[in-house]
Amino acid sequence: MLVLLFLAGPEPKESAVDDSAPCDTVTFYLDSDGDGFGSGTGATGCEVPTGGAANDTDCDDGDPEACPGATEVWYDGADQDCDGNDDDQDGDGQPQGFDCDDTDPAIYPGALDPAGDGVDQDCDGFDGVPGGDADGDGYEAGIGPDGDCDDGDPAVNPGAEEICGDNVDGNCDGLACGMGSGSLSGAAARYDGTGAGAYIGYFIDGGDTDGDGVAEVLVGSFGQGVWMWAGPHSGQEPVGGADFMSTGSELTLAVALIDESGDGRSEIAVGLEDGNTRIVAILPGEVRGSYDPSTASTLLTGSSSDRLGELIVTADAEGDGGE
Repeated sequence: MLVLLFLAGPEPKESAVDDSAPCDTVTFYLDSDGDGFGSGTGATGCEVPTGGAANDTDCDDGDPEACPGATEVWYDGADQDCDGNDDDQDGDGQPQGFDCDDTDPAIYPGALDPAGDGVDQDCDGFDGVPGGDADGDGYEAGIGPDGDCDDGDPAVNPGAEEICGDNVDGNCDGLACGMGSGSLSGAAARYDGTGAGAYIGYFIDGGDTDGDGVAEVLVGSFGQGVWMWAGPHSGQEPVGGADFMSTGSELTLAVALIDESGDGRSEIAVGLEDGNTRIVAILPGEVRGSYDPSTASTLLTGSSSDRLGELIVTADAEGDGGE
């Protein structure tokens, strides 16, 4: 007879870790390159496992040198610090290749470029615009908050102090204090705009276009729109009643009535912007009705970086009576 004997040993002890005990669940992500930053779809567990990370902010999980906080190597085609930027070092919104100094946020195409400081802030290859600061007051001729509205007077510029009572817009804010008071109802003539003409009157000039001895009024809107009313002027009219109006889609930059031919009759000059193209159109003064300035027989064209057409100034440079 065979007898099998089983010797009973001590009972196993309970594990020190109770797998059934609740834990604070964490979300983790695959960290393929081991740099402490993960990516992809998250998973949950009691702790972040080896090969995982508690975030998904790695923009290149195959390169341990690319992660938030890493040192960016500019213009190499790789985004080492994962901020989405490899070509705009100074953060001015203009990438290297367009920005002539990508280490200075005050230098970029379109920046204010005061003449005489030795710095080409607007990246056009010049310190200031050639001939753009005729009065030497440090402000370029032009419209807007940084433009010199009278580049023939060094006392008039955006940084000047306004002097009330002199009827001069000394600081180029579009207003001259101390010009007296009155009401629109007492005006001899009034022209009202809506829609595209909502900012009618932002540009204005006067001149005799038809040689009758009575001036016409040329008005531009800060936006799309140029209108002209033949004199004499009285009553109240909307822009739809103008004797001349432009029909183009270009943005209006400036308007002026100039005697280009020296015959005593003014022509219509309009500065326009069409995308990145700048245009100065010169139209016959006697034109009436609707007209597209971009079809004018005399056109000057340039790019937006040239700032062509922002200011139209008349002068008889040749002494022949024309402007």
